[in-house]
Amino acid sequence: MAAENGQSLVQLTYRDQGPHFKETLFKYLSHWPLFAISVAISIVLAWLYLRYQAPVYEIRSTMIVKNQPNTMLSDATGNNPQTPFSNLMFPGENINLDDEIALMKSEYFLNRVVNRLDLNEVYTIDGRFRESRLFDSLPFRIQVVHIADSQRSYRFEIRFPDSSHFLINQDNRPYPFASLIFVKGSIFRISRIPVPVASGARYSYSWIPVREAARDLARDLNILQKNTSSSVLDFTYQTPYPAAGVRILNTIMDEYIRYSIEEKSQIAQHTYEFVNQRIELLERGLGDIESNLQQFRKQNQLLDLSQQSTQYLSSLGTLQDQLQKVDLQLQLLQLLENDIRSHLHSYTLTPTNLGIEDMTLTALIAQYNELALRRQSELQQTTPDNPVIRKLESSLDQLQTAMLQDLQTLRHSYELTRSQLMNQWKAIQNTALQLPEKEDQLNNIQQEQLIKNALYTYLLQKREEIGIQLASIAPDGKVFSEANAGRFPISPRKRNVAILALLAALALPMGIIYLKDLLNDKIVTHADIRRLSELSIIGEIGHSREPQALVVLPDSRHVIAEQFRILRANLIRELSTVPHAPLLMISSAMSGEGKSFLSINLAASFALRGQRVLIMEFDLRKPKLIEHLQMAPRKGIADVLKGELSLRDAVQPLPQVNNLWVISAGTLPSNPAELILSPAMPDLVKELRASFDLVVMDTPPVGLVSDALILGEYADLTLLVVRQRYTLRQQVEMLNELCLRKRFVRPFLVVNDVKWGGYQGYYGYGNSYYGYNGYGYYTTTSHRKGIRSWLSF
Repeated sequence: MAAENGQSLVQLTYRDQGPHFKETLFKYLSHWPLFAISVAISIVLAWLYLRYQAPVYEIRSTMIVKNQPNTMLSDATGNNPQTPFSNLMFPGENINLDDEIALMKSEYFLNRVVNRLDLNEVYTIDGRFRESRLFDSLPFRIQVVHIADSQRSYRFEIRFPDSSHFLINQDNRPYPFASLIFVKGSIFRISRIPVPVASGARYSYSWIPVREAARDLARDLNILQKNTSSSVLDFTYQTPYPAAGVRILNTIMDEYIRYSIEEKSQIAQHTYEFVNQRIELLERGLGDIESNLQQFRKQNQLLDLSQQSTQYLSSLGTLQDQLQKVDLQLQLLQLLENDIRSHLHSYTLTPTNLGIEDMTLTALIAQYNELALRRQSELQQTTPDNPVIRKLESSLDQLQTAMLQDLQTLRHSYELTRSQLMNQWKAIQNTALQLPEKEDQLNNIQQEQLIKNALYTYLLQKREEIGIQLASIAPDGKVFSEANAGRFPISPRKRNVAILALLAALALPMGIIYLKDLLNDKIVTHADIRRLSELSIIGEIGHSREPQALVVLPDSRHVIAEQFRILRANLIRELSTVPHAPLLMISSAMSGEGKSFLSINLAASFALRGQRVLIMEFDLRKPKLIEHLQMAPRKGIADVLKGELSLRDAVQPLPQVNNLWVISAGTLPSNPAELILSPAMPDLVKELRASFDLVVMDTPPVGLVSDALILGEYADLTLLVVRQRYTLRQQVEMLNELCLRKRFVRPFLVVNDVKWGGYQGYYGYGNSYYGYNGYGYYTTTSHRKGIRSWLSF
């Protein structure tokens, strides 16, 4: 069989080449009408934008924010010992620029600006293309009488039918000026201003919440520090109304200056009031302290602590001496008593001159000693029992008893005296010991008095300084340059709009084309096939606009016919080595790729050179070939293989072309694959080779059924048809995989329905294949290109 010839399947080197720059360029240039339309639309939109968009101007100004020293509360000399009071009670001021910027952009601050300029009341007039806001030269003024809900907006339209009446919204009843207007529970009053009114002018008035107006103002306001080491702030404000913008920016700077002065005045006033209150409190406190001091001195009998201390010490010394004397007397009395008691009835002499200051006791002792001496003298002359001795002893006993009694009396007297002296000593000592504590208490009272006196004096001085400062408060800010508007608007800028419109006009079509390419999963160009398959492309057939399937006729000069002749020439060279009548199998990956069209015209091209050619409709499932040839269906291949019909009876000639026959599929079998595998098939092939010079088999798609894979065993060459912009990329990969597995004999690719020029032309950037469309040599009919062909995807 032809399969034994075994030529190499890989006839072209596989190259994964990306698109060249020229190919990409022409791909987009081929859609120039789309770009032209996009440019035209962009120009119109840009013009409309510039016409209807209000120009925005940038207003600029500059201000310096200074750190003001706290002169209000600082000392004049700087070395006053009361300075710690200033640092403690009134710290200095240090301005942070970021905080000041945040303040000026805060809702609270901008609310002041809005209220000052009435920016929450919006007057507009309807223009030809857009609404314009009015700030000055108004023919009327709205007075807000009552706002029902300050969190919502109110709007109404005003027209003037004459100079003394007005109309509200769609109400055609005229109202005189100064009439009340009721809008959703809120009340307004309109008054006339003697300013001319444009004929047919329609005005609108809107009241919006102050907070909302402040947010709108903050959105267009920008404040930046000139540099990190500078205290200069640059203000910019963007608005369609430059005159109003200048006024707003100047008001913001002026309001900041006023705010800083108010804040300092408020601080100074509060400080002044605070100082006055403290002075009053200190005056009352100093009076209370003076009263407490006098009361304390009176209660504690404190006149001169130093003198009183000396007196107390002297008294304590005197009492100490007296106590010592009394103690000495008590000790002597005790000694004498002990001596007397130890010598009772012994009648010894009693000591005298002991320093006991009592005359009675001294007399008794002297009398006793005298009698004791007499007794001792008498005992030298007589015995103890002598009556004289007895009498003397009796007298001596009485004297001892009298002395002991007198000693007891003296003891009691001295002890009483000692107790009195001790009580006096303790009283003086307690008083003296309390003097340091009282002195501390007195010192505390006096120290408190001194502190309050110092604070009182200091606050009196500060009250005078604050009073002076209130009359000369300096603001924190100073305007460097007043607000001024630029000569030209910053938005919209015609140049930028034109550039953006042009870029959009180019980007949109390019994006559409790129997205289409990105989402495309079908083969389009020759390079697509080269990237997906290693098979050679043996022929390329263009798109046919002819209504009939057979376009290769004896007198045909159509470009499609010439392309089949080129395909025939290529096949003649490939089939020249086949020793017998070749069988040519034509298949594809899916239906609709033009197998039958290719089979009919390729067979016709061979028949025109005098060869006997047979077309076999081997699609035994959904045959279309006979239908394309507009021939009546009859018995054919299936009946021959079943043995119900001979080959001679099944074959029918094609009247348009000599030497060309066709055999239909015949009666459709229920088991086409088994019928092809029947033993009758080899005999049929042998008979076909003997009867014809070339046999063309039109087979079903290989991606759907196995019939073509079975018939491929009998073919000498296989043509696999792919259709431009129809065959899926993965199907081309599938055909390549089958060929690599050697499921076909000498496979080649034929590209059908090729569109050479235009977007996604077969050779990428609009080149015509070998100049067919370029030179127009093979043209018998002409077809007009409509806009749809230019914009086709």
